[in-house]
Amino acid sequence: MIGAILLGLSVPHFCAQAQTDPGGPTVILGGPAAGAQAPMKVSAAPSPSRDMNALILDAVRAMPTGGSYRANVASLTSLRRAIQATNSRLVIDPAQATPNFCSGATYLAFLSVLIQLNRDGRLPLDENVLTALLVQEHQADGAGIWGRWNANGPGTARLFHEADLGRNFTSFEEARPGDFMKVWWNDEIGARESGHSVVYLGRTTRADGEYVEYWSSNMPNGFGYNTVPRERIHRQLFTRFEHPENVARLASLPARDKYLGDMLKRPSSPDEMLRMVGAQDAGRPAVPAPAPLPVASPVPVADKPGSASKKMATPAPAVTPAASPAPKKGWWPFGRS
Repeated sequence: MIGAILLGLSVPHFCAQAQTDPGGPTVILGGPAAGAQAPMKVSAAPSPSRDMNALILDAVRAMPTGGSYRANVASLTSLRRAIQATNSRLVIDPAQATPNFCSGATYLAFLSVLIQLNRDGRLPLDENVLTALLVQEHQADGAGIWGRWNANGPGTARLFHEADLGRNFTSFEEARPGDFMKVWWNDEIGARESGHSVVYLGRTTRADGEYVEYWSSNMPNGFGYNTVPRERIHRQLFTRFEHPENVARLASLPARDKYLGDMLKRPSSPDEMLRMVGAQDAGRPAVPAPAPLPVASPVPVADKPGSASKKMATPAPAVTPAASPAPKKGWWPFGRS
């Protein structure tokens, strides 16, 4: 598949060039959208030791541009098409995610990092984890991995806290490019929120104030960079990927997280949210992550719908968010540019 990333379960180190390693698949980073230049093949040599933020930024740079933003059935179908398991391999083709939406974009970036780590021999993965990573049809908010990532409220942050993948915090001063970030455009958390899932890139100061730069799927064009006035952000929650060695825990999480599932029906207070994600900021200790269940639980499929080219150095033009959209119903992805 053009623009796909293949993850071989039985090959901890494999080459980009099939002819130099007949047992390993060709690895192609998710590249430009159809009609753009051909995708770039990756060398076989393991990457040098780097932190996860650098790998997330690499994944963002390799993403296609555009594809159109939509929060509808078509966008969820395209995301499922972009993430497939074939012959014990996870196949990710971001160019297939057309149209796309914000939480789907950041989820693709996260999966791309897992694939890179596995290719470097730093992250063994088994069938249970790969199956759990797939996006299921009608997957409810709080159900499985994707249902947590896509949930209202602190979906990604709650997932990371449950599996002890990294820490969560709210301070811009502590944030680094490559952190995952949940943005709230209003004061609500949960059922009536208006939010956006992004990869944080930094802040800039202009004559009229401070701006926040990020990458995601943004209205109206889809995958790409965006810049908004910081004053338009009512609340933010950062999530930093720090413990890839705990990714195996994803397969043994409870089938459903009740707190995230309830975010479709009720609000959450800021204090409750920070407690549920073990948020750590200056002067406040982190809350220990809950221990995962010892037995893997399959990712459930709901019986009916539940919840759920610029260089980085050049900031996108400022975009002022429009009026807050209506809260999502069922499994619709949250988000807006």
